[in-house]
Amino acid sequence: MTQVLRFFLSPALVIVSHLVLLLSTASVSSMAASSPLPAPHCPSKCGSIEIPYPFGIGADCAWPGEGNFTIACNHSFSPPRPYTNENVEITSISVETGEMHVYAIVAYVCYNSSDTIEQDQGRIGYSLDPPLLVSPTENVFTAIGCDTLAFLESGSNYFTGCTSYLASLKDSALDGDPCTGLGCCQSSIPGNLSTIEIGWNTDKNTQDNNSAWNYSPCNYAFVAYKDWYNFSRRDLNGKG
Repeated sequence: MTQVLRFFLSPALVIVSHLVLLLSTASVSSMAASSPLPAPHCPSKCGSIEIPYPFGIGADCAWPGEGNFTIACNHSFSPPRPYTNENVEITSISVETGEMHVYAIVAYVCYNSSDTIEQDQGRIGYSLDPPLLVSPTENVFTAIGCDTLAFLESGSNYFTGCTSYLASLKDSALDGDPCTGLGCCQSSIPGNLSTIEIGWNTDKNTQDNNSAWNYSPCNYAFVAYKDWYNFSRRDLNGKG
């Protein structure tokens, strides 16, 4: 299944993006075809979100075979919201396309001087239960900032990252330009990732200092749907 993320950058907020998770269409179809239907009491929705079998709300309504298809429906919200077993909020599930779209938290660090961190959610991670994987074709790793070197890793099996550096805001890309290192950068991700961790390269001491703090006080990094983020200079300094 696939996870999709969207957000508006603001150093004062906990930011989320939209991520796409993958599930083999063939495996889901075969599970649904070879398994008994859920009991009549099993709800087909959590709030406004459809929960198609083999997924189910509660263990007695989900497919009981290999993998974890149990969905939690949190009724403390109005309307209720569905969550995976890893407490990731779901925005849609499609058995036909083999995709699940979810919200994911954006890693960020903000500074009030070159070496003083004002706000910090600088390292985040996700570990997905089978049959969920991070989609390599629908998602991309993105970092935003004028002095940032961000990384994405999956245990000891995979490591990538990208860097963005600008001596001044006037050198940044224009609004809507692709992320090529002038204010933001991007890197593709491989298939078969069930665990991802996002943070900052401490060899560059990105968590400890930011030479661009007075014109780009915050750095951001996330994995999200490819078309989710459009670069804006406002994301660098919080101004129009």
